[in-house]
Amino acid sequence: MNQRTKILVGSGIIVIAIAFLFISAFASSGTSYSLQVDEAVYKIVYENAVDQKMRIEGRVLPGSISWNAKALELKFIMIPIKGSEKTQLPVVYNDVKPDNLEHPEAQIVVEGKYDGKVFQADTLLVKCPSKYEKKQQ
Repeated sequence: MNQRTKILVGSGIIVIAIAFLFISAFASSGTSYSLQVDEAVYKIVYENAVDQKMRIEGRVLPGSISWNAKALELKFIMIPIKGSEKTQLPVVYNDVKPDNLEHPEAQIVVEGKYDGKVFQADTLLVKCPSKYEKKQQ
């Protein structure tokens, strides 16, 4: 094997290894994008997406929040950001309740799994409330 062939073979192996690393990194992320509430409910009902990790965006149905401070248990109903409140997803989150969760315009993101009855959220994020504050004139 001459010098040029060795360089080409070595370069090819390096390119393939780098491509493999990129593909495996993106494929293993699992929740790289968010589903809307209606999309998540569809997956749960029609694709039997029980115990599958999901990231879901939506908002809290007004009046649905139940907070047990002693047990650190937060329950609420999640609804689509836009559209009908008919599509609902019950959520349980076992951690500290975010302060701005009850804001009527607040959008939330939950990550977790549907266990067959409720969505068990491991993570609950409330999008920045400054987005809905009145601008100073």
